Amino acid sequence: MCYDYIAFGDKVKSLEFGIKANQVAEKSKNDRLKTFAKAMLALTYLTMGDFEKAVSYNKAAIEAASTYETDIISVCTVNDMGTIYLAMGKIDSALIYTQKSYELSLKSGITYWLADTYLQFGSIHAAMKNSSLALNYWNLALEEAKRIRSPKFTSTAYNAIAQYYYSTNQTDSAKIYATKAITSVKNTAFYTLNVEPAKLLL
Repeated sequence: MCYDYIAFGDKVKSLEFGIKANQVAEKSKNDRLKTFAKAMLALTYLTMGDFEKAVSYNKAAIEAASTYETDIISVCTVNDMGTIYLAMGKIDSALIYTQKSYELSLKSGITYWLADTYLQFGSIHAAMKNSSLALNYWNLALEEAKRIRSPKFTSTAYNAIAQYYYSTNQTDSAKIYATKAITSVKNTAFYTLNVEPAKLLL
């Protein structure tokens, strides 16, 4: 519920359910549940702009995940740490954790989040003004998203490319990719991802 409300942009509800989930996880003394609950709280605080709490809860999630065999949430929490540091403008730290997530994915064979990891590499290189590398990673993200048939990651990748072209005044390309971003989530549960590319088109 916490994660769903994050996706729908309801920060109050996501925090409410995130706190409840964390309380249940703590009582259970189950490290897998602790990892998941703290990772969700970290993402909630990230959406609220509270970076200090986002870092704190995500580090706690990674610590809990270190006590058991790597699973999909373990990989996700390492990737999320890169996301948090990128949002904070700490590019070096973002790159370190994104690279760790990539290596963990390959080592464990858990590759579901690779599309998101490639997206993040793209955003990091865009922030570092490495435009060609950024586009290469976003295209890798797009290929991976299509491979796993994820409308969410497909739309996010198209949007990232659209935003890049818009920022470089390549408006025709920006329009094409923004439209693709919207089309990718049409009639899906991820239709709220329409907002950013729609704003760009507007």
